Amino acid sequence: MPTDNISWSQEAELYAYGLPHDHNFSFLTVGHFGSGYRTIIYEYDASKVSGEIGEKVDVNFSEDTTLSNGKVMYFRAGKDIHIQFPPEEFSVSLNMIPTPKSLSFRPQYIFDIEAGRIINYAKSQVPQRLGLIALAEQLGDMHTAELLDRIAATHPCRRTVERALLARDRIIARSE
Repeated sequence: MPTDNISWSQEAELYAYGLPHDHNFSFLTVGHFGSGYRTIIYEYDASKVSGEIGEKVDVNFSEDTTLSNGKVMYFRAGKDIHIQFPPEEFSVSLNMIPTPKSLSFRPQYIFDIEAGRIINYAKSQVPQRLGLIALAEQLGDMHTAELLDRIAATHPCRRTVERALLARDRIIARSE
């Protein structure tokens, strides 16, 4: 439900309305007030995908439900894809997200359900991190290349490692 201070498009983007996506963390959500939002849930197995854009994914329908007042739902990291729709009236849901022992650097995906494909990455810190590495590549020297090598050797995010190695190699090639 749009408010005076937030436009409908901003709200739709914030809550990813109509956008089939997964999460790289598990969480509980409970309908606290109002009729709640509708969500269509599908299942897939993230351990069976490499995560490339355009990759075919085995997606199976699970349920079409509403997070009504008092209902509790559990969303599983790397298993559940959901499409959330705006509530018909003012509604409040509470999400409980346990703090994992280690953060997941697996990307969150956006899916084309009908085609059964990954079509994009959900917004995350990864693009920001990759942008900083690209900037380091453009402005960096051999000391920067050493730092990028250290990032590539220790960072848990595959995309960050790949980009750090590419930037390092380009800096080295430029300085030869």
